[in-house]
Amino acid sequence: MGKQVYLRKIRALFEKSPVVDFKSIRRIVGTDYAKLLVLNLFKKGEIKKLGKGFYTKHNENSLAVFYYAPAYIGLQSAITFYKLWDQATLPVIITTKKTRRGVRKILDSNILVRNISKRYFFGFKYLQDHNFFLP
Repeated sequence: MGKQVYLRKIRALFEKSPVVDFKSIRRIVGTDYAKLLVLNLFKKGEIKKLGKGFYTKHNENSLAVFYYAPAYIGLQSAITFYKLWDQATLPVIITTKKTRRGVRKILDSNILVRNISKRYFFGFKYLQDHNFFLP
């Protein structure tokens, strides 16, 4: 009985938020059962892994921007979003984290990650892309 209660709460959490981190799941479920619950949901295909400790139920690779937060989607992706360019591009994520630059494979598609200094990180806003508000 207790496991079904946790499962309903976790599914409700994934309905409310496009990206859920493992810490949020652990707060709801507890430390012992959280890993097993996430593993079972992942094996069933109900959730997908964005990165270490970050999961989503949507098949949208631009949600990876929340994994690299503080970050925003920029460069060619922004040009395509504003319909200034008709070609489809790789999502480009600009972050201040010290992470490896280059192309990453997330949700069976590629994204491009770039680093910038914190003093150049300003002037972005959240815009709606499909059903999500992305920076």
